[in-house]
Amino acid sequence: MIYLAIISFVVFLIYSVISIAKNKEIPDNLSDTYYLYPKWVFPIVMVFMAFTLLPCWLEITEGKTGQFLSFLSCVGLLFVASAPDYKNDKGQYKVHMLCAYIACAAALLSLIFVLGNWWIFPIALLINIIPDIKRLKEHYIYHIEDAIIISVLLSII
Repeated sequence: MIYLAIISFVVFLIYSVISIAKNKEIPDNLSDTYYLYPKWVFPIVMVFMAFTLLPCWLEITEGKTGQFLSFLSCVGLLFVASAPDYKNDKGQYKVHMLCAYIACAAALLSLIFVLGNWWIFPIALLINIIPDIKRLKEHYIYHIEDAIIISVLLSII
């Protein structure tokens, strides 16, 4: 199962690096990368990450009270993938934003209370922020999302 988490981590890193290079700057949030590619790329990457991450995360949290948080986070990510055009469609906006908040909150709560690796998040956040400190106000959501995803993936690996 650990291989699925490693594959998910590599796919996420490649997707993020290519997105930043293609955009020539850090996007305001991860969901903005939907508008950089053909319309199927963002949903496929998010669905792939959710389906490769979920089995590993459930296995690691087996028997723990907060195991549902891993499921909730991955399901939230699937709903984000199902409503990617949040800027142009009001209905998708509501689904996308609500599920993005749920996915991030559940992942962070799982990281802190279930996985017990709360210290990874501040380190990942600092590593994200330092190169972009001058434009932090514009990109803070991206940095938080990125740090949460990386923290969870590193905790599982």
